[in-house]
Formats: sequence, structure tokens, C-alpha cells
Amino acid sequence: FIAPVASAPELEEEDVRVLIAARIVIYLQVPELGDTFVRMNRWDPRIRDDIRNHPLFASMRSKLADNSFHRKDLVEVARLVPERWLREVAVIGSLDECMTMLQTFKDTGCAEIDFYSSSPAQNATLIRAWAVRKGAAGDAGLAAGSGSPA
Repeated sequence: FIAPVASAPELEEEDVRVLIAARIVIYLQVPELGDTFVRMNRWDPRIRDDIRNHPLFASMRSKLADNSFHRKDLVEVARLVPERWLREVAVIGSLDECMTMLQTFKDTGCAEIDFYSSSPAQNATLIRAWAVRKGAAGDAGLAAGSGSPA
């Protein structure tokens, strides 16, 4: 299978909040999707509810947060997303931490990991490091998406 994975390797905390945590906020705003994320990841539903009930969302033009706000506008709400949640579902942190998380995904049996959220340039060092690690194993099984850094 192909695993779509949000990534923000070796980026500053604020960039991780915009690229990853704000995206989680957007997902949690969609009732069925957010409820599924919480259930499957065994996350605390009270945190999901705190995010959904944040005052920022009272002014939404649409039922969907991503139709009303850019991820940069959601950073305050994204601070409610626990660091643990980010590390459980995304490739973030130091190069070594990212490599470990990639291996975790590969160990689940995925044939390819497709990055999204961050840009190909932001993933370049990670992709090179993974290719070197895999060496003669052939295809590294990674693909940087066309996600925008903002």
C-alpha cells in the first residue's frame, strides 16, 4: 500500500504547527473524519472537542475550516494539538527522528510513502538520507508531493 504522510522534517516549531498541527485541526473539524482519527489513534475526544469549540470557528464562512481559513490562521488553535499526536501520525523532528518514523511506516508493510503538507525542497535532505540508508536496496519508496510550505 501507499501511505500518504504529512511531513515537516527538521523544521522550526512554528512551521510544524502550520504544516502539521493546523492540518490536524482541519481534519478534526470534519465530524466523521475527526471522529475516525480520534477513535483509530485512541486520542482524547475532549481535546478534539476543545479544538472544535475554539472561538475562532464561530466566524467560519463554511462548515469546513479549510474553506474559511489558511493553515497560518489556525496556529493558535493548532497549539491545542498535543505534541504526542503530531509524532504519532507525521514525520517531524530531527533527521534521525524522521528516519525512525519512516522505518515505522515501512515496517507496517507500505511499499511507498508519499509526503504532503511540506514542499519537496523541505523534504530533500530526508529523501537523500533515506536513499543513502537504503543503498543498494533499490527504490527508496519515497515521493515528495507538491505541497506548499505555507
